[in-house]
Amino acid sequence: MATVALLAATIAPAGAAPPGDQQHDQLLERARAVVARDETTPPDAARPAAGLNLGSPAGQPPAAARPRTSRELYVSWGYNADVFKRTDLHIAQPSLGNDFVLHGVQSHDQKGWTDLFHNSLTTSQYSARIGYFFNARQDLAIELNFEHVRFLVTQDQDVRMTGTLNNASVDRRVTVTEDFLRYKLNNGANFLLVNLVKRLPLVGEPAQRGSVAVLLKAGAGIGVPHPTNFVFGEANRPGFQFGGLDLGLEGAVRLHLFRLLYLEFAQKGIYARYSGLEVHDGRAAHDIWTYLTALSFGTSVHF
Repeated sequence: MATVALLAATIAPAGAAPPGDQQHDQLLERARAVVARDETTPPDAARPAAGLNLGSPAGQPPAAARPRTSRELYVSWGYNADVFKRTDLHIAQPSLGNDFVLHGVQSHDQKGWTDLFHNSLTTSQYSARIGYFFNARQDLAIELNFEHVRFLVTQDQDVRMTGTLNNASVDRRVTVTEDFLRYKLNNGANFLLVNLVKRLPLVGEPAQRGSVAVLLKAGAGIGVPHPTNFVFGEANRPGFQFGGLDLGLEGAVRLHLFRLLYLEFAQKGIYARYSGLEVHDGRAAHDIWTYLTALSFGTSVHF
């Protein structure tokens, strides 16, 4: 700008008469004044470039950083009661010439709640869970679930027996007396499942005090039963073993009494196919259809 002003002041327009000495001196003084003013005036740093708006709109604070989503880890412990569908119990003892099926066998559970305060926590049928809500909305979780369920064949019931007994064909009604058969998974049918959990809030914010939510669960896993039995008075060697695969579907209602403490009531269906379970000098196989009701207390941690 200073150079342009100086040139404009010193160069006469085309066709104009040359200026006199006095007029020429005045033009030079004006040009020098313009140059001096431009050099001493600081640039306006606060003024943005034309067409750019670098600041926030008037009256609005700068945008805040997006808050991080909290994740929830939970653990629970409770007790269950169970009802079993009738099943066909297959017993094979090749060395004894036995390979028969007892049809429509009835069984029952063993709650042990009346002795709960006189024994260990694992004496009764219990339910244990640990889960983690992994997504941003905190409505999907992965859960590891262990159901300690006791499965006992009911004594003195009449059932149909078919197959082979003492190398002879058999098809008749028999009574399940103690000298014939005592069959128990008394240390547990023991269902271990990995569940996918969907949370549906009903009241309040999930996992906050006073909140209520429905949890839908579906899972699969393995059974680790502990067979204890007598067949014709002969005992097996009790012990934990792999029984087979299992599937589960569950619906639960969770009430947060406090942020860190909740109560959960669950209804669950479990199907397991067990085979190769040890009996004296042989093996047993059967299905287990279980309808389970559980009441648990749990704690949830947020981080």
